Amino acid sequence: VTSRSIDQINKGRYVVLGGGGLLLPDSNPNNVSGWQWAISDEQLDSINVPLIVYAIGYNFFPGQVPTELFVNSVKKLVDKAAFFSLRNRGSIEQLISLIGESYRDKIHFQPCPTTLIRQFSDIPAKNKSKNIAVNIAFDRYQLRFGENIYTILDEVAKALKNIESYGYSIHNACHLTNDKKFELVLDKHKVNYTSVDLQYTTPIETYQFYNNMEVVMGSRGHAQMIPFGLNSKIISLGTHNKLKWFLDDIDCTDWFVNLREDIMTIEDRIFGVFEQLVGSKESEDRIIAKQEELHKITTDNLGKINSIINP
Repeated sequence: VTSRSIDQINKGRYVVLGGGGLLLPDSNPNNVSGWQWAISDEQLDSINVPLIVYAIGYNFFPGQVPTELFVNSVKKLVDKAAFFSLRNRGSIEQLISLIGESYRDKIHFQPCPTTLIRQFSDIPAKNKSKNIAVNIAFDRYQLRFGENIYTILDEVAKALKNIESYGYSIHNACHLTNDKKFELVLDKHKVNYTSVDLQYTTPIETYQFYNNMEVVMGSRGHAQMIPFGLNSKIISLGTHNKLKWFLDDIDCTDWFVNLREDIMTIEDRIFGVFEQLVGSKESEDRIIAKQEELHKITTDNLGKINSIINP
């Protein structure tokens, strides 16, 4: 962020800050704010148009400790914002535990727009198929999987091999090209799969891919929220709180498989949730009902934002 950045912002009617789990320390390491947007207190003060913070997330991993710089910067951000929202209630509680209960009324719950793709995009009807997608995130893999990484990934691959034996086609969905590393484990367990690199696909291409998947297993937040927004069934492979927090918000924690606990039962637990979901009309109805709830929250929030930017 430079003085030129601030000048450009101030030429507009308002500015929107969004784009995922910005509240984390290592995607853009800096000594200015301590999180992804390296903006100083003075630069925040220099913004003279309404600042809308929209559906971001608290993404610290286990073992990462917020600094005083981070806490103070976020307090300043919440104070400055005309509208401040986080994408799950778990992020809200974590942030309030850091910055104080007095900030609660200033923080809104705003679901990630990817959970509502069908509400605002012209997407073809959901395709019924025997296609299964899996995404295993490999950035920060030490923080995600810990010292039991090999056992954890073996168990996931064995579950996929079992699912394949029932006539399902496996697709390894790489949100980053680095996620292809999981294919070493799939090869080890002789899983037949199609490798799909989504890193540089357009949104529409990504929608088309997930629209053809019956069930998506993911360890990334957006490997769950995007499929959910397209009415695909999801199994959250939990290595980070944000996946559980999303399921908490949609009352679907029975779709959660914790990869950091009881690791020798991962294969059985994944297959158990898979059996619950496949062919389940009840799970399809739950997805649609929860999308409608999230859409109502979003519509209410847009009303508040419109009153700010169009006084």
